[in-house]
Amino acid sequence: MPRTPTRQATSSVSDLSAEAIPATATSVGVQESFADLEPLLSETTFVVVDLETTGTRAAGDEITEIGAVRVRGGVVEAELSTFVAIDGTLPGHISQLTGILPADLVNAPALGEVMATFLEFSRGAVLVAHNARFDLGFLRAAARSTGHEWPDPQSLCTLALARRILHSGETRGHRLSTLAAHLGSSVEPNHRALQDARATVDVLHALIARVGDCGVSTLSELKAYDGRLAPAVRRRATLTESLTDGPGVYVFRDSEECPSMSDPPFPYAGEPAPTSPVAIPGVVCRRWSVWRRPSTRCRVRIFSRPGASRSS
Repeated sequence: MPRTPTRQATSSVSDLSAEAIPATATSVGVQESFADLEPLLSETTFVVVDLETTGTRAAGDEITEIGAVRVRGGVVEAELSTFVAIDGTLPGHISQLTGILPADLVNAPALGEVMATFLEFSRGAVLVAHNARFDLGFLRAAARSTGHEWPDPQSLCTLALARRILHSGETRGHRLSTLAAHLGSSVEPNHRALQDARATVDVLHALIARVGDCGVSTLSELKAYDGRLAPAVRRRATLTESLTDGPGVYVFRDSEECPSMSDPPFPYAGEPAPTSPVAIPGVVCRRWSVWRRPSTRCRVRIFSRPGASRSS
């Protein structure tokens, strides 16, 4: 009968003494189980939520409507939409903004019932909202006031995410309506909870798609991603304003006239550097790069202007 290496390996490991493999958190060579690995974004369940309220203060104003969409792997699994009864009066300017009338809230379920339903609906999911501090602040206060334990779930703010992912000046702002139009959402926000939550789903998916080829595949990587240039780097961009528009490789010098192309792998290695910037035919870089050579204080930028083509 053929031998079974897997069973033999398992048996031998189980027979090892505690002295052979110390039971410490820093043990080397012990592979984590799949349950300990962070799931991919495509395997993560998100609940995108939007609220309509009587004002901006979570401590004193009330929720009038909740809309939520449960999505996983780009597929909508469920939706939740309900009005919420309030104790106070609905301000007129809120009715004008949202279209919600006082009569809509008369027979609506109480906040405690709505929170119980929402907490079950969002159980185990990552909460997503546009300006999440606002929505999660109201939800946290609502859970506390109705005697429900707030589970403190992981959360993601599409407003903050858009500011980190989109290029500076790409949009005229980061309002939900602006982002939805810019990123091609099929839903137009209209200050109603479910409609805005659906638009936020499209914005979330579009932003994730933007960084899909940047090594971002998990929630922690998405939250840590920041494509914005540091202020110091952005200020140095003005140094290139007087450069020629032609493609090529250029020699930069520092205040001591030190050429930045005096060591390999650049041209002119081992030879006197040219006395003025020179374009080398056939050398075109498609991406903007900034780095420091180890043996000089100079920085080198190799770039190509839009529309430049490689020389033959």
